[in-house]
Parts: sequence; structure tokens; C-alpha cells
Amino acid sequence: MIALYVVLFISLYGGVFFLYSYFQNKSKFSMPVDRSYTPPVTVLIPAYNEERTLARTLDYVFRMDYPRGKLKVIVVDDGSSDRTYEIAKEYDGVTVYRKENQGCKAFPVNYGLKRVRTDLVFILDADCMPAKDWLIKQVQYMKDEKTMAAMSQIKMYRPRGFLSSLQEVEFALSAFIRKNLFFIESINLTPGAGLFKREFFEKHGYFDTSSIVEDFEIGMRIKAKGYNIAHAIDTYVMTYPHKKVRGLAKERLRWSYGYFTVFKKYGYMFGFKHGDLGAFYLPISLFFMVVPIIMALRAVFMATSSGTLHNSMWSSIGYDFAYSIANYQLTIPFKLVYFLMAAMVLLGFAGFLIARKFASLRKGSVFMYPIYMICYIFFLGVVNSIAVVMFVLGIKPKWAVSRMIQT
Repeated sequence: MIALYVVLFISLYGGVFFLYSYFQNKSKFSMPVDRSYTPPVTVLIPAYNEERTLARTLDYVFRMDYPRGKLKVIVVDDGSSDRTYEIAKEYDGVTVYRKENQGCKAFPVNYGLKRVRTDLVFILDADCMPAKDWLIKQVQYMKDEKTMAAMSQIKMYRPRGFLSSLQEVEFALSAFIRKNLFFIESINLTPGAGLFKREFFEKHGYFDTSSIVEDFEIGMRIKAKGYNIAHAIDTYVMTYPHKKVRGLAKERLRWSYGYFTVFKKYGYMFGFKHGDLGAFYLPISLFFMVVPIIMALRAVFMATSSGTLHNSMWSSIGYDFAYSIANYQLTIPFKLVYFLMAAMVLLGFAGFLIARKFASLRKGSVFMYPIYMICYIFFLGVVNSIAVVMFVLGIKPKWAVSRMIQT
């Protein structure tokens, strides 16, 4: 019972914070664009067996509303066995390098970074497509001396089906949360597509080739060195949604396992010495990784125990669910826990409606939110549980270590 109240309290606290932050900073959600500020930028694209996606990615890069003379493009073919190299060579203005594959994305990214000569570098996955205004909006944030990286929201490219819709909801909520974290200088990762200052890599090292979540590790390193990461929610990069549960589960397992390794590496950042990041966001993000595990284990326990209908969560507060069903008495007693649950649901839904607006989600996404909260949270609980077991036992997922650039 105490654990339930703790979960509800922390969830409510997080929900109130993000909504309050939004209304307090609503006017700052869009950054004014100074079109006279267009510093030279290199677009760095690591690619491994990306013949199906690379051409579209390059087409979108060259469609960006940015002076062509200020834009350089580098593709690093990481030992592909398909036509990735040949496709990249077909584009005028693209410098193509070819290297031997060494197992993970950090290697080709570092290879390319050492050949970049501009102060700014846009690192873009070969299966991602930036919006026309992506770069012109991102460079505005780089005027700040403390800002070493900038990112945007990520949207699904031509989403179709149930699984794609769930991922749309997940990414929309993530973008809303990260934008609010920007105002308290607590963004700590740069997924998929990010604009960086080259000086950071020269001073503090390149991407960690031993990490299976190099974008999270570099984000934590940026914060550990006292710098900031910006977020533009008014532009986006598109990526392909997972169409199969297996592929989604493998990627989320890699993320979860990798997060635990990074949390271990940067455990010293928890606490008040690192501001709102260490005192608020790191603890609460770890908490929300653990909550789905508790919920999933709870559901499994209830399903496999005798007398499933006698829900101990309800009975612990004086309500016998089985008895109510048997006697057609489904009236829920008005006790504090129900008010807290109702408030948590309403806060979460209000946050989703705001996030949905910025992500321009389809109308039907409103109905996906409760399904997301029930099904997808349980799914994450199972994935996070497996990640915890593997992390505790020291089992590193081999498929994640030798993964392709496109996951």
C-alpha cells in the first residue's frame, strides 16, 4: 500500500512539473529564426547496408532550407556489403569514405568526425530524414557558448498500423518532456540526429565505442562537463517505425540495458551538485524505468496466483473486487487513492494533448493514449525486467554490440 502511494505521488509530482513548466514557458517553445545567421555545417551520415534508405535521407538533406554553399555532406560507408557506397557516390557534393566495419555506429561516426573541418556538425542516422527548417532552427541554439548540442523531436515516417501508432504516442510524449527539460538544463541525450559543436569532441573525446547507447553516453558526458543540450520541438526528424514487435523489443532492450550501464558510469551525477539534472530528472527517469517493471511483475503475479479476481491492490484499501462482481456492486469507494489515480490519469492525458499538438498527430491518436498507457507500459515493463536481469548478471546483448546502424 505504501509503495502504491509512493508511485502515485512521484507520478503526480512529475505530471504537475511538466504541465507547470509548459504553461510557464509556453512563449519560449519556438526559437526566433535569424536567417542571417547561417554558419557552415557538415552533415555526417554513418551508413552500414543502407541501400534502401540512404538515397531518401540524402534527398531530404539537400532539400533543407539552408544555403547550399554553407553545407558539406560526408557519408561514411562502414564496410557495407550492398550498394550503399555506390548510391552515396552518385550525389554531387557528397564526400564518401569507406572503412572496415568494426561493429557499432560509434566507429564510423568518429572516423567521420576526424575529417570534419566546420565548427558545427550535424550527425544524422542513414534512416532519418530532417524537415526543411531543421538546420536553420537548430543553429540558433548554438549561439549560446554553453550549448554543445541541439536536437529536435522525432516523428514516424508514414506510420501505418497499431504498432506505429504506439510509437507515435511514445515519441510525441518524449519530445514534450525533453522540451520542458531544456528549460531546466536537464536534457541528457542526443538520439538519432543532433547538431554538435566540433570543439567538444576535440576537448573531451569522441563517441564511446564500448557503449551500446553512444548517443546517451555522449549526452551525459556533455552534461558532466558543465555544458547544455538544446531542444527544438517546432521542427523534426523523421525515422522509420518498427513494424514488428520483435524489432521494437530488441531496440528497447538495447536502450534499457544501455541506460543502466550509463547510469552506473555517471552515478556520481545523481544529487544536488549537478543541479536539476542530478536532483530531479536522473532520479525520476530511473524511477520511471523501474515502475513498468513493478507493474508488469504485479500483473504476472496476479494472473498466475489463485483467486485472480481478488485484486489485493483493491482489497488492501478495503474493497473486495471479487465480492463486488459476484453481487453486482461495482461502485468504487471514494478514497484518497482513487482521487490520486484520477488526477494522475487526467494530468497524463492533458500532457499528451499538448504533446499531440506539437507532433501534429492524427485525430485517432487520442484513442491510442489509453492503449499506450496499458499495453505499452506493460511491454516496457517486460523489456526493462529482462534488461535488469541481464545487467545484474553481466550478460551483454551480443546482437546489440554487433548491431547495424539501422536498428
